[in-house]
Amino acid sequence: MRFFAPAKINLALEILGKRPDGYHNLDTIMQTVGLYDIIDIEKNSDNTINIGCNKDLNCSLKENIIYKSIVSFFNFTKIKNKGLNINVQKNIPICAGLGGGSTDGAAVLIGLDKIFKTNLKSKELLNIASKIGCDVPFCLFGGTFRATETGIKLEKLKNIPSCYFILVKPNLKIITKNAYEKFEFYNKNYNFDIKKILLGIEKKDSLEISKNLFNRFEDLLENKDKNIISSIKELILKYGALNSSMTGSGPSVFGMFKNLNLAKNCLGNIKKIYGESFLCESLCFSYLIKK
Repeated sequence: MRFFAPAKINLALEILGKRPDGYHNLDTIMQTVGLYDIIDIEKNSDNTINIGCNKDLNCSLKENIIYKSIVSFFNFTKIKNKGLNINVQKNIPICAGLGGGSTDGAAVLIGLDKIFKTNLKSKELLNIASKIGCDVPFCLFGGTFRATETGIKLEKLKNIPSCYFILVKPNLKIITKNAYEKFEFYNKNYNFDIKKILLGIEKKDSLEISKNLFNRFEDLLENKDKNIISSIKELILKYGALNSSMTGSGPSVFGMFKNLNLAKNCLGNIKKIYGESFLCESLCFSYLIKK
């Protein structure tokens, strides 16, 4: 069975503070976009778990979020025959702030539920997903959601008006842990008012949404990285984007467009500089399943 696992972007992302458990509370609006990893899943009879991928995921098997999803699913369902062959075609850049690992983990959960016919309820899938990674619960559903706490408390929002996004992944390595550590000593000039973008979403007003894009992580970058991110945003705006922002903890940047021709022109120009650039649409759902 084949699954198409879409990327996500953060239209808004504020860090609220550190929690007693060491994690941070966030307030973020996440949006599914049409850039997909392709995952093929089938049972095997030799009771082994085999995971193949067209790219090096730079982690051990047990650190792999797909493997974590498999183990969590089998632990929850108590299934005995655990033989699986999984092949992943990675199209979403790795460690990019685009949720590539989380969406793969969520797709595998949904896939195993269908293949083993366990018919898990949404609450049960969410329970498993929340133990795998903070963005995995959102990736189960897709569309437009507000996520709070560590990202696992979800509120469904109206779907944003149909639009296009240019995604740009520069050759930067952002260490999320370092950014969070920097936040502890960061003096915020203001608290981002997420109500403005929520109102834009409620009104389905693309301009109101776009002018309130925000990501606190941009303030926490090292200066050299911040300059690169700023230059990409300026370039995207030059080619007609409504606005531009970083997604997740970076380093990917996105530009929001209403006009497809402008978006195509932007992609054609920006791809000459940044090879990992993509054009995709906003989505109101998560997984396309092909038997």
